[in-house]
Formats: sequence, structure tokens, C-alpha cells
Amino acid sequence: MDLNLLRIFVVIYQERNLSRAAVRMHLSQPAISHALARLRLHFDDVLFVRAKGGMQPTRMAQAMFQPVENAIHALQAALRLAYDFEPERSDRRFRVAFSPAMRHSALPRLYMSLRQAAPGICLDIVNVDKATLESSLYKSELDAAICPEMENIDLYASRHLYQESFLCVGRKAMMPDSDGLDMPFFLNARHIKIDTDEFPYYSITQFMRGQGKSLRYVLEVDGYQSLKPLLEQDDVLLVAPQSIAYALCQSGELTCKALPFSTPQAAIGLHYPNGHQLDAGALWLYDHIAALFKDAGPG
Repeated sequence: MDLNLLRIFVVIYQERNLSRAAVRMHLSQPAISHALARLRLHFDDVLFVRAKGGMQPTRMAQAMFQPVENAIHALQAALRLAYDFEPERSDRRFRVAFSPAMRHSALPRLYMSLRQAAPGICLDIVNVDKATLESSLYKSELDAAICPEMENIDLYASRHLYQESFLCVGRKAMMPDSDGLDMPFFLNARHIKIDTDEFPYYSITQFMRGQGKSLRYVLEVDGYQSLKPLLEQDDVLLVAPQSIAYALCQSGELTCKALPFSTPQAAIGLHYPNGHQLDAGALWLYDHIAALFKDAGPG
């Protein structure tokens, strides 16, 4: 049995769609169809039946899937461990997803530390897509993700990195002298909103809704890039993770203040495929990230 046929079987089972399976395997759809025909002949079973929800596995395919997937992971792990990982000589590419806040605050520090420890390594950075993140980790389409911690820990491995709190950023000239903002000032101010359902924005929205109030957003953007000049030139507020708030306030024009209400801290985690726990190179990267950010945050 060709090992590649078993890999194709696993991908078809996960995707339930031949076109998507072809994209993941970097093959044409006719090649995937031909591979499925060979699998059917070998196992004397149709394995997958076309249905309204996609390619539905037969009883035999359901029984085969977990043992075959486990065997492939074990073989891949054995092959990876057969080679010592030398970070200073490696030219490996790692695909890492960052949430918007972590991309702004953690990525620069991670990049510079890797330039020192493993100058030949390449990082392929993508944005966290909450709708597909867990399946991407489960399918090993990502090597790692740095973002707020998630719940379905059976689908992937995780390490806690640090706790992130939140502050309000604005021009010194508009901010009160007190350490924190009061609710009337916060409600009457004009705000910039980051277009994301990432913490803390959903928490703030829920709190305001519970109080029968809402904030006046005058600008909505999809990330933190290029906001510093806007904040320096206009009387607007931005609620941001503490690490980003401190970075923005390094210039003399801006300051950060405590919010007029409590929000829970966000637990930031490192998430990665279960199968990578026996990958020497991936384990080196995870240990490096954990040591870099453990209990200290990205600042």
C-alpha cells in the first residue's frame, strides 16, 4: 500500500470534499479521484458516498480513519526524530497564525529573537481565522498559533504564555489627571474600534449593553497598524492590550489610563498540532516562544 494513498484517505475523510482535498494535497482533482479509486479497489469498499453534506464515509472508512491517522502521525514523528534539529543551521519554514493584537505586539519580538537564534528560519505569518483555526491546527495546516486561549484542547496542544490586561489610550492633552477614567468621560468620548470579536471588545460591548449604554465609535479598523498618528492628532480613545498601549505611549503625545470598569484578563496561549509534539524542530520553536513570553508578555 502506497503511504501517499493513506494520506489522501485521511484528507478526504477530514474534508468530505474532493476539491478541497486536492487543494490540501497540492494535487489535481482527477489525481485525487484516481487515488480514491485505488483505495476502493484495495479495500474492496466504496469508502465514501456522495451525499448532500459532502462525501460521507462508510462504516469501514469510519473504522479505518483513526488507526490510519495515528499511524501516519507516528511515522512522521519517527522520521522527524531521526534528524537532530540545529536551529543555527536550519532553513525550515514555520507557518504561524497571530491574532491582531498579538501580531502587533508579539511578532516583532519573536522575529528579532529568531534572527539571533536561528537566522535561516523563515516565518510564514497569517492572521488567526477563528472560524477555521481549530480545524487548521487539527489538520496540521498551521505549525502554531499565538492568540487568546481556546477551549477544545483535545484537538490540539497548548501552552499558557501570559495574562494580558487592557488600558485606554489617548492624547495627554485630552486625558484627566487621575490614574483612571470615570464613566461619564469614557461614554462621552469618541472611540476607535478594532473590527474583531477578539477580547476585549466583546467584553466591553457586553458590559455596555448590560448597562443600557453604548460607545460612540468614529473609526473602525481591522488592526492596530497606523493608529499612532491618528491618536496623536485627534481627541479619540482606543482600548488596547496593555503591551500595545505601552508601545503607543512611548512617544510624549499619548498616555494610557485604566478603564472605568473591570474586565477580566485575557489568557494568551501558544497552540499547536498534537502531532508536532514529536517534531524536534517544532518543539524547539515552541520552547523558544514559551521562554520568550512566559509570564512576562510581549513587551
